[in-house]
Amino acid sequence: MVILPNVIIQHVLEYLINRNSIDINYLIAFIRVYTLVSKQWNREIISKLRIDDYIYLSTQILETKCNIETWVDLASRYNIDFRVLYRVHPSDLTICNLNENLKDKVECIECLNTFNIDVFSSYSNLKSVHLEFETELDYKIFFEHLIDSDNFLSKKLKELDMQINHYGEYFSNTQQYNLDFCDILFKRNLFTEIFISSSSHDFGFKLSQFEKNNLNTKLQELTLYQTNIDSDSLFHIIETSPNLTTMELDQIKLFPKNEFDNVLVKIAQSNFQYIEDLYLNITLPVRYMSIVTLLKHIKSKYINLTLSGDILYDSVEQVLTTEIGNRNITSFKFDILNTFSPASDQLDDFSLFNVWNDKSHLKSISINLSINLSSHLNSMDSLETVVVYKEPVELGNREIQNISKILLLNSPKYISVNFYSSAYFMHYYNTPPILSEMLMKNISLTELSLPTINMQDCISLITMKHPTIRNLIMCSKVTTKEEYKEFITAISNNNTITRLHINDNNFDEHIKGSYNLFDALIQILSVNKTLHTLRLPIVYKLESHHIDTLKEIFNNNRAITCISIPYAVESGSPLLISLKNLLNKFSINYY
Repeated sequence: MVILPNVIIQHVLEYLINRNSIDINYLIAFIRVYTLVSKQWNREIISKLRIDDYIYLSTQILETKCNIETWVDLASRYNIDFRVLYRVHPSDLTICNLNENLKDKVECIECLNTFNIDVFSSYSNLKSVHLEFETELDYKIFFEHLIDSDNFLSKKLKELDMQINHYGEYFSNTQQYNLDFCDILFKRNLFTEIFISSSSHDFGFKLSQFEKNNLNTKLQELTLYQTNIDSDSLFHIIETSPNLTTMELDQIKLFPKNEFDNVLVKIAQSNFQYIEDLYLNITLPVRYMSIVTLLKHIKSKYINLTLSGDILYDSVEQVLTTEIGNRNITSFKFDILNTFSPASDQLDDFSLFNVWNDKSHLKSISINLSINLSSHLNSMDSLETVVVYKEPVELGNREIQNISKILLLNSPKYISVNFYSSAYFMHYYNTPPILSEMLMKNISLTELSLPTINMQDCISLITMKHPTIRNLIMCSKVTTKEEYKEFITAISNNNTITRLHINDNNFDEHIKGSYNLFDALIQILSVNKTLHTLRLPIVYKLESHHIDTLKEIFNNNRAITCISIPYAVESGSPLLISLKNLLNKFSINYY
């Protein structure tokens, strides 16, 4: 008889308890089962189990009698540690009224929309707070508490992971707290994440003074969306935030001069040590060479650059002979740059892809299908993912050839193609065949994502049993009862796809009576033992016999680990609760 060491049993149980999204009823059922094994297990194994994720709680969840007290008692009895994320509901007055055993487990509070200083003193293990105030008064009170940098709140915030979302478009008197707001956000080193949006045209953010010694070392993520901001203040924020990992500047406006070139240069010259994601959506005029300077020097891995304002340049030769090389960048969005000023026929269809001199380090590219791919794809040895994200004006020979190049590319690391654009299907009969003639020649792809596709092509993609494609994501619509039967049969008999997403709930009225999500799940999973994840259109009627039949199926089908179920079913529905309990019992995720 082989006796497994406790540590191995612990790891197995932790895998089982953490493979699902954390659900209180699942945790209760799990612990009740495995604490029946022996008292020795309970002392030496159960008490050491680690629950990786937060238990998610909100006022609404607590009001549904979610058995949280039962779980707290079990966890206390068997000495199981857990952490709670508490999401605050608007006008929630119970934020500080949880029982003491539960309060000690709260580490994160999300969407605190009303200032309450007791929050910061009532939770002894609090580590993270996400602010989302809804009134000027809350900001005013909050700022008044922070005037003294040595008081309780100021000191407490320095210990916490603080995030703030400020939707300025919902406030009418932001001028009243502008300086306090900016100074507290960017000069006190309190926040790790800051999101600011403001659509007000007569108001902008500005720091009261600049002190380079006041570093924002805690700030990791910064998003400014449609915000008016003083240019010198923005420069100061960039200079004093060395630990940014993510920066998004989306359609911002600068004052007193609405010029973006210096922002690009400042970012290029920044001392960011850990920058990973850079998103710039620029609507202002900008010089071409400022863009080039940024791309040559930025240390970011992932760059999403959108240019809709005028692109100024000195000469056509300057643009066409530029060379961009930056091995830090592994993901980039390549678009057609069609806003050059002055316009030139020689710059029609110009893309930075044309002047990117070393593409071997790029792992993921998002492309406009109209750019000139030429033979560049074949030299991109690190390429893993291609995303076609934008509709071409019309589907011509270049676009058709590019589709072929994307689908026929065979490279050891090339695994994923996502057509977020429906370009392929704009002129279906003018495009090359997608199934046997092309995809079957590709032996590297493992994931294919397509937009709206007719049901017959959807069925063909499933029945062809591609040798390497394991993940298939499509949006398709059943139009006849015969198609529905063929569709279900195709999925049932497939033995190559492990993850299948079919998205479209817009069934014709005469089909709705024939399709039921739960009937389809039963038909498919009683035969298909290959699928791990299955998402089907959410058209449904849940009945008790579905749950009984699914129980039998799950006893015989241990491959399935994740299915889609309706969001719209009332959370307190006895049938839905029974279904969720069944899924939890078999460790099947649902979404």
